[in-house]
Amino acid sequence: MKSIIKIFVAIALLATYCIPAKANETAGRQFCTIACAAAAQKVYYVVVGCYDSLEEAKKAMEYLPDFLVSPVYETTVKGKTEYRICLSCHTTKAKAIEEIKKLKEVFSDRPFGIWKSKGLARCVYCPIAMNGDPMQPLEPK
Repeated sequence: MKSIIKIFVAIALLATYCIPAKANETAGRQFCTIACAAAAQKVYYVVVGCYDSLEEAKKAMEYLPDFLVSPVYETTVKGKTEYRICLSCHTTKAKAIEEIKKLKEVFSDRPFGIWKSKGLARCVYCPIAMNGDPMQPLEPK
């Protein structure tokens, strides 16, 4: 858990300090190297579905059980943009596999996948949660 917090702090600081002032250029460069390395850590997303457009992904969520409605992430595969509905993300593949095993106990007929990403993927849509609040982008567990 501490390593996850460190990653998010590094990403936040990266956005704030990655353009160093002239006086602190060397220190800034060292900080950027560390923060960029943390941001590039592998993240394993549990994928509910993949779609060719954001509109298709949103439409697919209308037919998903409420529990599976999740944020949509954009990625490029072989030069083609894909939109993936992702239920959770994890710091290890083993944790993602364990999550899928639990899901299969309830949703045995539904296919789930694992998407390995270098760092956090770009969230392009957060649906409304069952409690009426907008969902937030996923954070690694």
